[in-house]
Amino acid sequence: MTKPLRATFRPVDGTADSSIVGSLEDVLALFRSTDWPTAWSKNGGNPTAFPELVVERVSDGDALYLGFDGSKGDFQCTTIVTVPKKVLGLALMSDDWESDAVNLPPKTIADVLAAFGAKDIDKLRAFWAAAP
Repeated sequence: MTKPLRATFRPVDGTADSSIVGSLEDVLALFRSTDWPTAWSKNGGNPTAFPELVVERVSDGDALYLGFDGSKGDFQCTTIVTVPKKVLGLALMSDDWESDAVNLPPKTIADVLAAFGAKDIDKLRAFWAAAP
């Protein structure tokens, strides 16, 4: 069974955050149902006020931050994940990987969410490495 994810949509217009706890499919549904350009247009003229989707793995505190930059039409993304570190072949230790912020096109976000949900660190790093 997959571990639940918590996703919180943070608008920029002063309305309350909306959160769900569920599966990757639930998070993807929230992402896809959000009208990102409209949400960004409510930023009161502040070009750095991005509506965000914050996704957390409930079990270990890993987090993925997606902020929609309507001026560019892409998502500013950053993540913090715990990476198991093998000692004598056993995952006895871990390190945290805190990524730099990168801009990713909307067409990649579902795959980024899937990699985060699966805790596929190599795939996440590949998205970050390929970012412009």
